[in-house]
Amino acid sequence: MATSLSSELKKIYYQHPNLVRFHTALVVDKHLCIVMELVANGSLRIMLKNEGGNLDYKIRLNICKGIAKGINYLHTAYSTHLVHRDIKTDNVLLTEDYTAKICDFGLGKILCQKFNSETVITSHICGTEAYLPPEALQGKVSRRLDIYSYGVVLLEILSGKSPLYNGSEKCRFLVGLFHLHYNHNRTAFPIDETANWPNDYKRGLMELAKWCLKTKYRKRPLMNQVGSKNSLIIIRNNFPCCASYIIKALILHLPR
Repeated sequence: MATSLSSELKKIYYQHPNLVRFHTALVVDKHLCIVMELVANGSLRIMLKNEGGNLDYKIRLNICKGIAKGINYLHTAYSTHLVHRDIKTDNVLLTEDYTAKICDFGLGKILCQKFNSETVITSHICGTEAYLPPEALQGKVSRRLDIYSYGVVLLEILSGKSPLYNGSEKCRFLVGLFHLHYNHNRTAFPIDETANWPNDYKRGLMELAKWCLKTKYRKRPLMNQVGSKNSLIIIRNNFPCCASYIIKALILHLPR
């Protein structure tokens, strides 16, 4: 109990505008209870499913931006990196003004930098299958695990579809459908047109998702690379902006 309590309380120190805020912790009947802020609009998954038409492309881009900032904070705020391990649209909550806040740190794995542990091996496979990269099935945990999951979230925000794809193609997951179409016919990948996506933004998000969803984890970016000025369309705050210029910068920055 003491070890579990210590591990959970370490995560309390992670405070950021794009993380659900901690209020207090207490033990009730030998169970640790952590009280967090109430986030009014509920999960991004439910919002995409029920009210996708209310989320135009600018709101969705800012949600992508907020998630990226929250993950980057978890990965870099302290000398010990926290890998969330269950980044998904169910674990992204939205405030009244659609600010994204990451929740549910229960699966978080702290990587101790002093042992140079960029990657650790665990016997417990955690997370949600549709968001897990191949190496997770071997018990490998690194910050790039969250990057892969973020790539799946980008596809959901772009398409409005569930990560468990049940369309006519022989794909179990949305990420499989994306890979099926990306190199052959990108226009066949389903896009939620209720968001009024400009073509350059659609292309930019698909390029970014492809980078995040690399099968070999070392080829994926770290989140601070995703958020760098020349690599991520959605980190920019000036809407509308010269989308074609940003896309060119994005493509030039991507690894070959």
